[in-house]
Amino acid sequence: MLCMGLLLFIPGCASAPKDYSHVIDRIEDRTGFRSGMKNEPDKTVIPPDISLKDGVTLEEAITVALWNNAGFQEAFAGLSVSEAELIQANILQNPQFWGVFPITLSPAGPLEFAIRFPLEALWLRPHKVAAAQHKLEQTVEGLIQNGLTLVRDVKVAFTNVLLAEQRLALTVKHAEILRHIARITESRWQAGEISELDAGTSRIDVLQAEEQIHQLTHEIDLAREQFRILIGLGFEDAAIVLQNPAILPTTQRTVEELLTDALATRPDLRAAEAELEAAGQRVGLARKEIFVVTGIYRAKQTTVDPFNSRPGIQFTIPIFNQNQGGIAMAEAGVEMAARRYVTVRDQIALEVRQAHTRWLQTISSVRNWRQRMLPAHRTTTFQAQKALEAGNATPLLPLTAQQNWIQAQIREIELIAGQRQATAELERAIGHSLLSQPHHSQDTRLAPS
Repeated sequence: MLCMGLLLFIPGCASAPKDYSHVIDRIEDRTGFRSGMKNEPDKTVIPPDISLKDGVTLEEAITVALWNNAGFQEAFAGLSVSEAELIQANILQNPQFWGVFPITLSPAGPLEFAIRFPLEALWLRPHKVAAAQHKLEQTVEGLIQNGLTLVRDVKVAFTNVLLAEQRLALTVKHAEILRHIARITESRWQAGEISELDAGTSRIDVLQAEEQIHQLTHEIDLAREQFRILIGLGFEDAAIVLQNPAILPTTQRTVEELLTDALATRPDLRAAEAELEAAGQRVGLARKEIFVVTGIYRAKQTTVDPFNSRPGIQFTIPIFNQNQGGIAMAEAGVEMAARRYVTVRDQIALEVRQAHTRWLQTISSVRNWRQRMLPAHRTTTFQAQKALEAGNATPLLPLTAQQNWIQAQIREIELIAGQRQATAELERAIGHSLLSQPHHSQDTRLAPS
């Protein structure tokens, strides 16, 4: 029977794995944090080794985000779609049965049937599977890139919350000093030592400081809510208290070394390569789709032979339709994918160079501020207090020095926040944490099982 012979050509349909551990391992290799796809999208998942009651560290926030961020979980679910496409590409088309049944068993009404199978599916299937495999690779690399972007966003949001809280605390101290200065100037104006304009200026400074405190309070609330939504805890009632992060990672590699590293490891560039390979497979598929061949096994009841059976073949003669449109579209897809690869490559070069330049600038700014400006303000504050104690200055002098000292501290935390944000951006630009060195593997496919 021809249908039995066809079954011998049909390989076991391979399916993409449902175990995402390989992808999770690669995300951890790039970011340093474990992730996963939760079973219930609307449920919050807190890993067992994380507690939000004793304060949230940056590391804990990133881990919670990788498990609960809605956008990342959506991208994670996209793996199932690509896996389903790979499963579908592995499946051959079903044979078609055609039959005519007699009303009576007589020569006037013979029994006749045929089984048809599209033979072209046998040589088109490898191209379909290869294209689906590359699509799956593209999805995996895109997921890893989303993970890197999410880690960057969490680090920036975490820094914004801490910066807002620290600025508020220092601004409250600054406002108290301004109130003290205002009380002194008010007394001096009452005594006739200064003009009302000078006293009014001090009162305005206090009002401005109080307004700044009011604005910073709202900024903290906004930054906290943005942070909660980002890590996937927007609908949780638990209070989140952030802890200061550890020392920032650093590197001695040059920008050219980092760029070489980024071009070897950035997931979005690997995704562009997979897209280009998939487009090439689609071109080969479109060219082979010209030949449509159907195998036929036909049987008919006759008066001579109860069942006269014989194989046959049916094929399309490609005279007019040679799939010109499909081939042209596939070739255009290759052209677009090639140009997309160049676009991504150039964007990576720009991101790495910009991130490295900003990173170096923030490091220099923090170092100079700590080595030059802060010691100068500290010395001035100490000297002003000594002058007051020696009777060589009025109380306004140390208060003014303290005011300048607090302003210098505010500037310091702003520079440190800028350095943390620049470090997060640099790590995303090179495609992994500065503390890790992922394997530069070019074969990242998930083999079907």
